[in-house]
Amino acid sequence: MNNKNYFIFAAAVALASCSVDEYMGENPEFTQTTKENIIGFGGGTGSMSRATQNTGNPEVMLDKHFKVYGCKSTSTSGTYQTVFNNYWVWYDENTASSTSNSNKWEYVGNSGKVITGNNNTTVGSLQTNQYIKYWDYSAEHYHFVAGTPQNQVTFTTNSTTNDVTGATIKNLAGHISPSGSATSKSQTPVYISAPIKITKNSTPTKYGEAVELTFTRLQTKVRVGIYETIPGYKIKSIKFYKQGTNGLVLEDDDNQMNNVILTSATDNYFNGGANVKATVGYTWTGANAPTYTVNYAHGGVNGTTGYESSKNWYGGKFENGVPATSSNPTSASSESSTIIKDLYGTDDDMDITNGYFTVLSTTKTPPSALVIKCDFTLKSEDTEERINVYGATAAIPAEYCKWDYNKMYTYIFKISQETNGNTGDPTNPGLIPITFDAFATATAEGVETIVQTPSITTHQTGCVVTTGGIEYKTNTAIDITVMNEGTALTLNKTKDTQGYIAVYNLGATEADAKTEAELTVTGPTGQAETGLRLNDTNDKATFTPTTAGYYAIQYCYDITNGGAYKYKVIEVQ
Repeated sequence: MNNKNYFIFAAAVALASCSVDEYMGENPEFTQTTKENIIGFGGGTGSMSRATQNTGNPEVMLDKHFKVYGCKSTSTSGTYQTVFNNYWVWYDENTASSTSNSNKWEYVGNSGKVITGNNNTTVGSLQTNQYIKYWDYSAEHYHFVAGTPQNQVTFTTNSTTNDVTGATIKNLAGHISPSGSATSKSQTPVYISAPIKITKNSTPTKYGEAVELTFTRLQTKVRVGIYETIPGYKIKSIKFYKQGTNGLVLEDDDNQMNNVILTSATDNYFNGGANVKATVGYTWTGANAPTYTVNYAHGGVNGTTGYESSKNWYGGKFENGVPATSSNPTSASSESSTIIKDLYGTDDDMDITNGYFTVLSTTKTPPSALVIKCDFTLKSEDTEERINVYGATAAIPAEYCKWDYNKMYTYIFKISQETNGNTGDPTNPGLIPITFDAFATATAEGVETIVQTPSITTHQTGCVVTTGGIEYKTNTAIDITVMNEGTALTLNKTKDTQGYIAVYNLGATEADAKTEAELTVTGPTGQAETGLRLNDTNDKATFTPTTAGYYAIQYCYDITNGGAYKYKVIEVQ
């Protein structure tokens, strides 16, 4: 199946991780008498996915400059001396420009020197002279941290030990609410390096070698696509629910009701704003490599407030229904922006060439499942007939809802004719509106993995088909198969493994019944039915319900993210 499992959640990988390319091209040998004693930098660490605004080599992604703070240990335990006090480091192709530049990254210059970034744009100028620095072999170890753009990053130190303890990032931006202005919340990418502790004879870096810094972008990319496949009908209008005080409600603002809304039951799950400040904390102790954490705070440039947090995140706006009829609506137009508009909607914060929003990462642990719920109106393609569908709901498993730094996520939803919405009577569902179609995950090398949700099929001899769906009978076997792209999948009864199949008795009353979306968020309750059995080839399961009520069939389709499950709910009379 070409390494495709199906859903569409797209994630990219940090600049530093899982990289085939080591970047920085050449690392010439140092001579004992000269460069072995000089501290030099490697400013890139590997290939980067298309999650970032910038593309190309690491020096391009970093806008050809960064700020570095470095300190060395002293003879007094736990205290440090500053070596690089917020030095600028800039990309310089001329490796012979100075003895400090062995890897095309320079830091020696006089006050007033102009620093240029991509396309020779002026980044700023040195405020003080910057001098060449040498490795001190009497020091047991060094600490290094870095970030870019330099004017948005300020490092903080402990007043007693002089060790670098954190950083403040200003002027971060991330989409969260519908944008009503042309000022986009997709500002310059901000990168922070992982903290590096170098000991004299440690590996992979030791004294006398270039300090290789690994950078990760603090922003994330997200897009949400909607398309419909209901034969003979088009979606004329669509309205999305948001999380209110007492659960999911329709927005009062007509302008916002047409925006796709991803909702979380967790307070302040989403972070965003036009002018956000972040604080970085560094941890140097412990057996593992140094680590860092990031937190968002109110206040940006000059202390102005720009931070938002919410249970709701708004994607593109669909002003005239949902035009797309496939997840790749190439027939809509030859213009890329029109194709993107049909599938992902429109917003001033959206990149019109690919549909992505720049967002801030989610920080809640554990992550929350996300729910999308909408009402929509169908219009017949051959008459003026209209059908209103209410409460169409789908959920994204929590395992795919952690928006991590420097990654990108694409969620695609398909509106079809199959179940969970209703046309006026909530007790008698008619159409099945939204289901997952796909998530795509991009690796550091830019390769996409498609995770597709399989479909669960049930069959019972003599079952009754009604306008509300299929009613199954007690004391008669029900066969279960799980299909993916036309192929029956192998099943097993080992919990928390891929292919695990189970059946749960939810209860006998309508109050006990759950939708597939609800089960994705909460999971089933109680013990699984013990009478489930598999056939000889393990591609079909059978169980016999002995009591009337509602049953949930659970299938585990992905264990790589902590366990993701597909559900189907059936009624037994």
